[in-house]
Amino acid sequence: MATSKRTIINSIAVLRILTLASCAAALALIVTNNFKLDGDKTKFSDIKGFRYVLAAAAGGVLYSLIQLPFALYHAVKEKRLIKGDFLPMFEFYGDKVFFCELLSSYI
Repeated sequence: MATSKRTIINSIAVLRILTLASCAAALALIVTNNFKLDGDKTKFSDIKGFRYVLAAAAGGVLYSLIQLPFALYHAVKEKRLIKGDFLPMFEFYGDKVFFCELLSSYI
């Protein structure tokens, strides 16, 4: 039982790092992307939808940076940094909000 719990805790930390990396890559791609639309050079800031996706990716980076130290501490020490129900509830509801934000930006 302890091995599977350890595996789950480690996979959560790895997935947090993967989320941070993918959101940072999305930020870089959106900011550096230029294209021609009707003969005019267009940047990401010219289209409102791109600005929303940029804001969603920036929110994802910020949320991942907040969550990453707690996940790494949990993976290394195998105990929560903050005792009680605050951190699990923050992770649960924060993940729901972050998921809905990312989902709405790509629809």
